[in-house]
Amino acid sequence: MTETEWRNILTKSRAHNDFCSFENSILYDMCKKQPLHTQEDICSAKVRIIGRVYSAAIERGAELGSSVYTEIVPKTMKKYGSKIDKQLKNLSSENLDNIFTVYNTVFECFNKISGKKNISLTSKYLHFHNPDAFYIYDSRAKKAISILMNQLNIEYSIIKESKNDFNTKYDNISDYINFFLKCKACCKTIEEKFHEKLTPRQLDDILLTMTVD
Repeated sequence: MTETEWRNILTKSRAHNDFCSFENSILYDMCKKQPLHTQEDICSAKVRIIGRVYSAAIERGAELGSSVYTEIVPKTMKKYGSKIDKQLKNLSSENLDNIFTVYNTVFECFNKISGKKNISLTSKYLHFHNPDAFYIYDSRAKKAISILMNQLNIEYSIIKESKNDFNTKYDNISDYINFFLKCKACCKTIEEKFHEKLTPRQLDDILLTMTVD
């Protein structure tokens, strides 16, 4: 990737960020004002709003019935709430073990609710609670990050080696770990090559614009 190509990508991604900034700010503010998981109604609202705005609703593809947000989500979230809050409170955005630990906890919680692997919803939910620590995962981002790696000439063997360090402990979330490490590698290369330090939100804007005609 040349400097000119990078600047074109960055310009497009910033335009997208500007367009979506108000909508995203509502979700960031919601989680900033209500970060804890102690009240059932607030837990349910956060899961519903983030999931539906970001096309990752927990009831999607699952037969959960009309009581999903009045009974199933709030009661299950409350059971996991103290654990999630403790892990988020002690979270360091530079400590991958911390990041994958809380991701795994929320992933398990959502799995108890839906019976499915809510990889995308887990990443999006946690991103709005700690935007510096979590990259947003979905099929679009998964495809785009591989394209970006190729454009930046990043060898997958580097990712695979790092991934093996976490596989045993976090086997259930290996897909997210793989994606996360690719994101970290791309951000590191971009910073070294183009002197641009990206946040997870900025990288998500880049990945989105790469998959939009």
